[in-house]
Amino acid sequence: MLAGRTLVVIEFSTITAHLDKEDMSGKYSWTDVFVRQNGAWRMVAAHVTMVVKK
Repeated sequence: MLAGRTLVVIEFSTITAHLDKEDMSGKYSWTDVFVRQNGAWRMVAAHVTMVVKK
C-alpha cells in the first residue's frame, strides 16, 4: 500500500528455520514500513510474527 511518501509491505510466507537446536519453521506474517526521504526509500519499521507453527 502506497500513501504519499509512505509504503507499507505485508507478506505471508512459510519458512524452514532453526535457531540453535530449536525448530522455528512455520507460517509467518511480515510487515515492513518505508518512507521516501531525499529521493530514496528508507525502512523505518519492521515486524514479523509466527502465525502457525509447522
